[in-house]
Amino acid sequence: MTKKITVLLGLMLSAFFVNGQDQEEKILVAEKMIDGVNSACEELRPILSEDGTTIYFVRNLCENRGGFGQSIWMSKKLSNGEWSRAVLPEVINTRANNAPVGINSETGALYLIDVYPKSKLGSGKGITEAKMSEEGKWEIGERVFSIKQDLKRKKISGYVDYFVSGDGNVMFLSMSPKKGEGSDLFITRRGEDGKWLPLTSLGEKVNTAGSEFSPFLSRDGNTLFFATDGREGLGGVDLYKTVRLSENWDEWSEPENLGEPYNSSGFDAYYFENPHGQLFSSNRGAKLADIYVIEKKVAPKEDELLADKKSENEEQEGLALEDDNKGSEKDKKEDIEIKKDGIRIFGGNKLANSDVPEPIMVYFGFNHAYLTPEDMSKLKKKLESIESPEKYTVAITGHADYLGTEEYNQRLSEKRAKTISKLAYALNYNIGSVVGKGEAEPAIKGTDEAARKMCRRVEIFFEKGKSPQ
Repeated sequence: MTKKITVLLGLMLSAFFVNGQDQEEKILVAEKMIDGVNSACEELRPILSEDGTTIYFVRNLCENRGGFGQSIWMSKKLSNGEWSRAVLPEVINTRANNAPVGINSETGALYLIDVYPKSKLGSGKGITEAKMSEEGKWEIGERVFSIKQDLKRKKISGYVDYFVSGDGNVMFLSMSPKKGEGSDLFITRRGEDGKWLPLTSLGEKVNTAGSEFSPFLSRDGNTLFFATDGREGLGGVDLYKTVRLSENWDEWSEPENLGEPYNSSGFDAYYFENPHGQLFSSNRGAKLADIYVIEKKVAPKEDELLADKKSENEEQEGLALEDDNKGSEKDKKEDIEIKKDGIRIFGGNKLANSDVPEPIMVYFGFNHAYLTPEDMSKLKKKLESIESPEKYTVAITGHADYLGTEEYNQRLSEKRAKTISKLAYALNYNIGSVVGKGEAEPAIKGTDEAARKMCRRVEIFFEKGKSPQ
């Protein structure tokens, strides 16, 4: 069976510690599901059953029930913890485009985009419910929502995306307000009489000039997750979250990028969670999207790596610990405190008798290669403080400390450099070289923690003019 592919993207989006002296740092990783679920086609919209034993999803751009459209597939969790090869259920799949847009947390019924003759809609502009009988057969239920009948809207321009909450009382829609515009997020809720209330836009704080889609509401009804291409992020489409601030559902917090490992340099959307797991779709490292799950892994311990490295390079480390380096370099170490929970930035000031700013040094935490939203805001502020960025070309060099293998440290330093280059490019800097030097060029000699912290860095050098093409 194909082994799961673990994607260590920046690591350290979130960490927690267990009690006691043997503390283990945990990191979140995005893990691609097995080929029995994913395929050479595109997998979107994962939904996990309430008991965590069944995954429903859409397979697209593939030979499905309706030709090369999209159909609903499902996979069961086996006794060994693996997932079965996905199957294409009858009844809930027609020759139209089929998709699940929610699951009832009490009955297990699926909410489906309505393309079913029984509901007498068949246009995709509504929602119907499908339940599985005691005999294990799907049955199409009655229509639960219609844009035309419930919202009294005769015509909707373009495709409509939906999410129905677990209790069936809240629904988010993604649709274009006007023909040719990007899609925005709207909300409707059931009133006391059970009828759907008029649509309300989530407003300019959430919606952008781009497209917002794939809404998902948390179980407590307080946090909305969604995808958008209208904000500055890690890739073309990123996952965000916003928190409900009022009982009337009309006020939401400023959206926050989920960061890595949820987001990548590609397409990341269709987030879903329940107590049994977190899932989403991503095309990271591929042309078409696959389904990923978020798992917690034990991070490599710094002292373990240190012990391995010492036994491997005992003679070299002995030389590095000589006392011929304690003067001004010791002062530098004491000058810079780099906390483990975020980057630290120095430099970028205007120099006398020079037409370019001084280099910027960005120091990363142990095994970090990403920017949290707070980090991104901090570095963005520093880079924006330099006037006319389009007049400069930046050379970006990533570095790592000596813990771990040379190969791993080389990749880590390259990731750090690429992370910084994406933000610099978005701020209109001309990008020159973007390289990683691994552990080859330590900032300071020494093997203690203070020295290692100074080695985990990215250097940004400025040069006047554009780089040659």
